Amino acid sequence: MSQFTYYKAHICRNGHVISAYSESMASDEKFCSQCGAEVISNCENCSTSIRGDIYDSMSFSSFKAPSFCFNCGNPFPWTKQAEEAANELIEFANTLNQQEKDEWKQTIPLIIKDSPRRDVAIIKFKTYATKAGNEIGKAVRDIVVGIVSEVVKDAIMK
Repeated sequence: MSQFTYYKAHICRNGHVISAYSESMASDEKFCSQCGAEVISNCENCSTSIRGDIYDSMSFSSFKAPSFCFNCGNPFPWTKQAEEAANELIEFANTLNQQEKDEWKQTIPLIIKDSPRRDVAIIKFKTYATKAGNEIGKAVRDIVVGIVSEVVKDAIMK
């Protein structure tokens, strides 16, 4: 159990943070002003509030939308969408055979979840991204970087 108290976050289904500092249970914005997607503040699986920034924090951090619900472990809609988009782009990599495409896709959940196999997955991810070519490799990397931890982000970008 966390020793901190958190604000409630309001985030659109595409991952744009509307508010990370809400003390109320309701948000004025029902739809995102950036993309028009519905704004959510609870996990769609277990209905637990999405954690915002730490309450009474001495400094405001740059809050990033979480990838997974802290209560049930399910991915949020923006996490699922990012993985689906990356997988769809991988299919366009004509320089990879189907086995390589499938192996590249298998690295993404390991990287997103920051699993114990993370380092192996990062090396495979980068290898396939390079082999896929600059355009597709960069596009897939940019999608995945948006939903991973800072440690993974730094490793992918090296």
